[in-house]
Amino acid sequence: MINNCIKIEPTLFNEKQSGEFLSISHNTLRSGRVTGMVWGVKAPVYIRIGSRIRYRKVDLIEWVAQFDIVSNTSESKMLNH
Repeated sequence: MINNCIKIEPTLFNEKQSGEFLSISHNTLRSGRVTGMVWGVKAPVYIRIGSRIRYRKVDLIEWVAQFDIVSNTSESKMLNH
């Protein structure tokens, strides 16, 4: 009998997992919860479950999607003007 394993991807991330998913420090996320801002934009939304903080994967994807995608620094400079 072959055992078929299905990998279930979590939809809720803790602070460390969220930081790894976004490639930012979990301290940046923590600071964003206090100030409401990360990198000059509104911080990602989060869920409080008791004393635990969780981020939904869909919310993190939506948050990062607001940033401009550029292929070189010239494009980046044009977007910032």
